[in-house]
Amino acid sequence: MRLRTFAHESRPAWIRIFAVVTLTILSLSSVPVLAQDEAGQGEMPPMGPPAQMKEIAFMQGEWTVDMQVKMDPSADWQSYKGEATVAPTLDGCMQRMDFASEFMGMPFKGIGLDTFNRETGQYESYWIDTMSAHMSMMAGDFEDGKLTMSGEDMQMGQHVLTKAWGEKKGEDEVYWEMSLSPDQGKTWMTNMKMTYHRKK
Repeated sequence: MRLRTFAHESRPAWIRIFAVVTLTILSLSSVPVLAQDEAGQGEMPPMGPPAQMKEIAFMQGEWTVDMQVKMDPSADWQSYKGEATVAPTLDGCMQRMDFASEFMGMPFKGIGLDTFNRETGQYESYWIDTMSAHMSMMAGDFEDGKLTMSGEDMQMGQHVLTKAWGEKKGEDEVYWEMSLSPDQGKTWMTNMKMTYHRKK
C-alpha cells in the first residue's frame, strides 16, 4: 500500500486551486504594505511629471550653441559650434537633449537627460556622448533662476569631482558652465562654457 506524501492530495482539485490562488493574492497584496511600513510612509508617491520640471522647461526648444573647451589649465580656450534640441519625454517626467557638434576635428554627439528625483528632492542630470561612451551623473538644486549641480566622474582614467551651473539669460539665451577638480575639491578648473541661442 502506497502512503500519501501530502495530506491535501485527498481534497478535491477545486479546493487545492482555491487555496493556492488565495495565498498568492494575500502575498502580493502584502508587499506594498510591508514596503511602506519599512520606509515609514503611508502613501504611494504621485504619478506623472514632478511639478519641479516646470522650473527647467525654459530649456525646451531648438538651439545653436557656442561652446568653449579647455583641456588643461595652461591651455588656450578652443571654440566650437553646435546644435541642440531639448524636448520633454516620459510624459514630461524627463527632458532629453540631443546635442551635435565637432570636437578636435571629429563629429561629436551627446544625449542629456534631466529629471527631478522625488525621493532625494533634487534635480538629476545624466549625460553620455560619443567621446566618453559612459554615463555621467550630477545632482543639485534650482534656486533664484539658477541650476547648480555636482557629481563624480572618471576622465582619462582619473577620478574627478564635477560641478556645473546654468541659468536663463533671457527668453532666447541660456548660459551653462562646467568645472572639474582632480584633487577632491582642493582646486577647480573651468573646462567648458556653453551659450545657447534659441533658433528663430
